[in-house]
Amino acid sequence: ASWAACAASGSAGFDLDVLLSNSLGVEGGIAEAALTIMEHPLRLFILLAQSQAGMWVRNGVSIPGQQYVYAGSSLCETMMETDIGALQFGCCALGADDFVRVLKYRFGVSYWLDTMRGPPPSPPLTPEQTITLLEELVTLLIQ
Repeated sequence: ASWAACAASGSAGFDLDVLLSNSLGVEGGIAEAALTIMEHPLRLFILLAQSQAGMWVRNGVSIPGQQYVYAGSSLCETMMETDIGALQFGCCALGADDFVRVLKYRFGVSYWLDTMRGPPPSPPLTPEQTITLLEELVTLLIQ
């Protein structure tokens, strides 16, 4: 199964085996370790991006409150920078092309960045949500 097949099936989870064997053509080893190390920080940055895009409004102020604590200056060095370091390790281990491919897929913007190939995201995003997710992806890449 490809990423498109996983997305079309509505699978909200991240199938590491599918990503490694079919999409990246990598069997275990350092790539598997890198993706495992990247998983939780990547989930966190995606949650923060989705929060910025207004995709978590039904949760009230709990998500923005957690976002403030996480990115606040007192905890930034111990939390956020450590997570960015884990993603940087993933970039070094996977290589830039595969790392960006993983980020595009996980942020849900690969459809727009890959000239609208494959199935569109489900549920569909508003233009404002798409732009915010793209902005957050670029910001993460710059960090």
